[in-house]
Amino acid sequence: MLWNHFAPPTRFLQVASAAVKCATSLCTTLANPDLAPHIPALVKCMSNPDAVPACIKALSSTTFVAEVTAPALAVLVPLLLRALNDRSMEVQRRTVVVIDNLVKLVRNPVVAARYLSPLVMGVEKIAQGAAFPEVGYTLFTACFANLIVHLRGSSLWTNGT
Repeated sequence: MLWNHFAPPTRFLQVASAAVKCATSLCTTLANPDLAPHIPALVKCMSNPDAVPACIKALSSTTFVAEVTAPALAVLVPLLLRALNDRSMEVQRRTVVVIDNLVKLVRNPVVAARYLSPLVMGVEKIAQGAAFPEVGYTLFTACFANLIVHLRGSSLWTNGT
């Protein structure tokens, strides 16, 4: 009777479908019009890491104008961390562009410190490992400096530790 302890494949598919519906429902509450067109891709990335490069490509070509709030960062930061660790330099470069665009629109320094601080080491690693020194410098000044400014403005700043 060992079979009774395992769900049949149809039950698994039903649970997976319900999870996608639930994640999509949750992501629609982000209240960020810049992210609304990307919700299906963001949800797909949650279950399929192979979808990350396409999602990052779409996000990097998006012009962000709306304020980026905690709920949006709660969804985006895990995706951005995954993309920063991607083997493709193109995906990494695009990810830094997305991070730089997002950081400029986070107005609350406490939110910035809470959600953006995990990205600091990844961005620094990309900047230091850039093939050309000027690329690394540009990445550092454009993105890492913005992260530090936001983090220092919060009470959660811990001098980089």
